[in-house]
Amino acid sequence: MFALSHANSTKTKIERLAPLYVGITSPENGGTHYVHPIALGTRERPAGAAEAVDSVKQRPTRIDLDAPISESELDEVLRKAKPGKATSSMAAMELLQGCSASLEAFGLLHGLVSDVFEDERAAAP
Repeated sequence: MFALSHANSTKTKIERLAPLYVGITSPENGGTHYVHPIALGTRERPAGAAEAVDSVKQRPTRIDLDAPISESELDEVLRKAKPGKATSSMAAMELLQGCSASLEAFGLLHGLVSDVFEDERAAAP
């Protein structure tokens, strides 16, 4: 048989990792939070790291993707959508396409889609 060392097993995970973290006092809530130096950007970088990062070709930024969703864009997507499919929230495409029949329903759908796109959530009723 062999003996296992339990020296580290009695320490909690926080106690074992504490030397790796930096304490930050937050005046907003009056407490101390422990954050890994990588999150603070204080970790030392190896020599040549900046040049390596700068050498990676970056894709151009498409600012046009941040524009609000227009009613014409939503109408085009609803017309092109395939029947018998569902959205990620399991709403049948035919239900969403049915909103195009009424100006009021289409306006509500556009408002919902815009709220989710802009705020990443639906507005409170």
